[in-house]
Amino acid sequence: MEKLKVIYTGFPSPARDYEEKPLDLNKFIVSNPFSTFFMRVEEDFEREGIKKGDIIVVDASIEKFENRLIVAEFKGDFVIGRIIKEKGKKFFISKSIKEEIKENIEFEVFGIITFLIRKL
Repeated sequence: MEKLKVIYTGFPSPARDYEEKPLDLNKFIVSNPFSTFFMRVEEDFEREGIKKGDIIVVDASIEKFENRLIVAEFKGDFVIGRIIKEKGKKFFISKSIKEEIKENIEFEVFGIITFLIRKL
């Protein structure tokens, strides 16, 4: 069986040498596919530039989350916020929350927000 050969007709395009592959956003924004989640935001969080309807990309494999924008499970709800240290204590701060992180509080870091996707 013969192989099919590609034959160009006409003048060869000088741009052919500079063609790029299509952009795959998953390759661009997902470092850890098994621990990355996409979440749609249900209300504005203006202080952090996040608006209702935005999609956030959350990586649950990143362990260093202090002073970074995170998604946490706080008292049964997923909430966007930060963990900060003040006077030797850790606090979770969010849109309307500032609470010290103690063992008796329902609190768990779900992941770090790595990207924000918004339709313009």
